[in-house]
Amino acid sequence: MRGEMIEASKIIRNWLKEIVYSFKDERYSNGFIEANNNTITKIVGIVYGYKNFQFFRLRTLVILHKGKNKI
Repeated sequence: MRGEMIEASKIIRNWLKEIVYSFKDERYSNGFIEANNNTITKIVGIVYGYKNFQFFRLRTLVILHKGKNKI
């Protein structure tokens, strides 16, 4: 747990300028990321019980790549 916190603090320190500017500049939006997260959540609900994570991963990548955000 401590190692994860140290790693997270390094990432924040490295990207601090960009993080601050993302709050100042209204042109930035996390809409694309949120749409992808929503799609992945729907896929998880559909494929619940798959024994093979690689199959789940490939299915997710195919759906996201094709831009089919409606499941």
